[in-house]
Order: sequence, then structure tokens, then C-alpha cells
Amino acid sequence: MFLNKVLPDSMIRKLTKEETAAYHAPFPTSKDRKPIARWPQEVPIDGFPANNHATVSAYALWLTQTQMPTLFLKCSPGMIINDAISKYIETNLKNLTTVDLGEGRHFVQEDKPDEIGEAIVAWIRNKQILSSR
Repeated sequence: MFLNKVLPDSMIRKLTKEETAAYHAPFPTSKDRKPIARWPQEVPIDGFPANNHATVSAYALWLTQTQMPTLFLKCSPGMIINDAISKYIETNLKNLTTVDLGEGRHFVQEDKPDEIGEAIVAWIRNKQILSSR
């Protein structure tokens, strides 16, 4: 279900046959697909699973308290991070740089790989995180 439905529905563009085959290659049998079947059950929704909810909540709180430079690559309409969550992030995180990538859902790296790479490079240079060589 994940590779055939969730992945393609979470992108703007359509994967080529070769790209789809590359996603499927590591998971030829149902036993091999067990991790990607299990993973969505670990995403904390409405407080469950409780241990993962606690971890994510603590990290979210920390993000509002740290001065660490943070890069937020947002897209619209988004899926998990919708407009309301984007507004919360932009309002509550300190030392935040936001780059609006335009249209995107969840797997934005498949729709906008060059834009993401360019935004990261520009952010690193602007924040002088790595020295130039």
C-alpha cells in the first residue's frame, strides 16, 4: 500500500517506471516490506503510541526554546505540516529561516530536489555554518 498508494499520492509529479522500480527494489517480498508496513504505526497521532508522542512533543518544545539556526522548507498544501502548523513554526521557532518551495505535499524531495539543495546551500553559506574552501 505504501509504495503503490501513499508514495505517489504524496507527490505532485508522477514517478517514472525506473524511479518506481528503484523504490520497490529493496522490498521484493511481503517479509521485506514489514518495516514500511510497521513504520506508519509508529507515527504519533492523537497521543499514540504514547512513547513516540512524548519524544516528538519534547523535541517540538525544545525547538521553540533553542537559538540553534533552523531551516524550514515549507510547501503548500503540504500534508502533515499544513498552513496552520507552518504558521506556528514560523511564529514560535527562534533563529528560523523559512524557504517557501511552492506547491508540494509530503515527499517534496521528489518534486523539488534542486530547489531543496539550493536552499540548503544558501542557508549554510548565509549562516556561515561551514567555512568556504
